[in-house]
Amino acid sequence: TTLMRRGRPDEAVSHLREALRLEPGYAEALNSLGTLLCGRGETGEGIACFRKAIEWKPDHALSRFNLALTLLQAGDGKGSLESARRALAIDPGFHAAAELAAHLLSVHPDPAVRDGTEALRLARLACTADPKNPAYLDTLATAQAETGDPASAEKTAVEALAIAERSELSELAAKIRERLLCYRTGVPYRYRNLH
Repeated sequence: TTLMRRGRPDEAVSHLREALRLEPGYAEALNSLGTLLCGRGETGEGIACFRKAIEWKPDHALSRFNLALTLLQAGDGKGSLESARRALAIDPGFHAAAELAAHLLSVHPDPAVRDGTEALRLARLACTADPKNPAYLDTLATAQAETGDPASAEKTAVEALAIAERSELSELAAKIRERLLCYRTGVPYRYRNLH
């Protein structure tokens, strides 16, 4: 973990692999290794690490959340949502998992997956914990749009955009601007590349 923080991922991977050789079911080491591997673009092996951590320790909420993030990046929205929900069931105070689930429930292209009411509840839960987090506010805006309230979505997105710009989060700001255009025309935002 110290090597990871010091920007020495190859050495960290070596030590994590040794820890797992000594104790194959060490969920925390599997989670850390999965995170490092995904960061290096080795997504398949990273996902396998998260799944093995969950197999050994089913209540390891962080591995479930990291699996959810990785599955979302791979385009598996349904798998991501399921994993985020399980992380949240294990730890109801896991606000990042609540935000991720809310986001997916708002923007998934499949209407059978979307649930605006639940998305709004989860987004509000996340925002209660961190009311000035621009990503959480962005998700709250997507949930407001999904429940048919584009005016509130626009207002919330404008606030999220201002915070993202002040914080120099240019990638997030660009995504918020794209969604804001939808809200201004009364249309909820949807992902196109999820299954």
